[in-house]
Amino acid sequence: MSDAPVPPAPIAPVPEPPPDAAVPAPASASTGPAPLVAVLGEPALAVPGAVRALLDLGFRVRVLCADEMEDLAALSARPATHTGTGGVQPPTSGTTPEGARGVLEIVRGTPDTPKDLEKLCAGAAGLALLCPVNLNGRAWRPNTHVEDVKNGLAAAEAAQVKRVAYLSTLCANHESKVRCLREAGQAEKLIEKAHAKPYVFRAGPLAGRHDGLLSLLADEANDGRPWMWVWGYGGTLVQPIAPLDAGRCLARAFVEAAPGLQPGVYGVAGAEIVTLLELADRVLERKGRFKVKLHIPLFVLRLAKLAAGNNGKAGFGERVGLLFENFATDHNDAPLLLGPHAKLKDLQALQDEVLGTV
Repeated sequence: MSDAPVPPAPIAPVPEPPPDAAVPAPASASTGPAPLVAVLGEPALAVPGAVRALLDLGFRVRVLCADEMEDLAALSARPATHTGTGGVQPPTSGTTPEGARGVLEIVRGTPDTPKDLEKLCAGAAGLALLCPVNLNGRAWRPNTHVEDVKNGLAAAEAAQVKRVAYLSTLCANHESKVRCLREAGQAEKLIEKAHAKPYVFRAGPLAGRHDGLLSLLADEANDGRPWMWVWGYGGTLVQPIAPLDAGRCLARAFVEAAPGLQPGVYGVAGAEIVTLLELADRVLERKGRFKVKLHIPLFVLRLAKLAAGNNGKAGFGERVGLLFENFATDHNDAPLLLGPHAKLKDLQALQDEVLGTV
């Protein structure tokens, strides 16, 4: 049986907007309240990036979350918090970042509870499902992903939500041997069949603190060992993207008059493609460290995966399988989605954010 990955489905091209096109605000004082977008997803990177992008456009945003996402309230000028009984209580304090214009609500609950999903989607014009994949696998609720998507779509349909946006991965394929990629492809098919207008954004690895990529390389660079382990040969291609840039691309799905954007599948990634080995070298250089790289050959990892079977460490086989994929694209729609005057955050800036100053 071949280890070559099955190529993903083609990404639909985005019509280029006029050179002076700008993304309009979703609503104004003369047209009534701004639309409400419901957000469900991974709390560390994907949700904060998308929430900030939506708030900057003036949307009202409602997030289903647990206590660990409470700091999201700081992103809104006038956040409100839903209590467990469905009431609304304004927070006692909060800060307003420059440019934030929307209002944030937080619904306490989980995707496992239909009533929580019902509260999340009630009155919403759109639903954002943010479940990214990194090189360690799915970053949020990996064991229930497809079920979470089904439940979210069911709640959206019951609430007559008009638009659904799904943050997928560049390697999504419903025939993949790697579970998280296969389930991403399955979820995309569910999104495409939804009653709401479907928008799928296949993203490169999100890069930021606790991202499972740059953050892990930083930990490797900081430890006291004179060597570092490299799984395989380090040739896996990655095109990291800032969570806020990915969020801004996704937010376009909910803007009524966004030029050139139709329901479909879009690829969004960062400004630069590098191999994992090149990325490791950059991190070491940034930290002023030198380490001998000890490579674990791919055939050894493959044998270890087969020997471990279902008794292996959780996620080991998936991590090995992901080394055979390329988290990069030669058809990056992000520059067109962001508009002619926007600039993707480059890899150097992403490294600075994660690694800090030397």
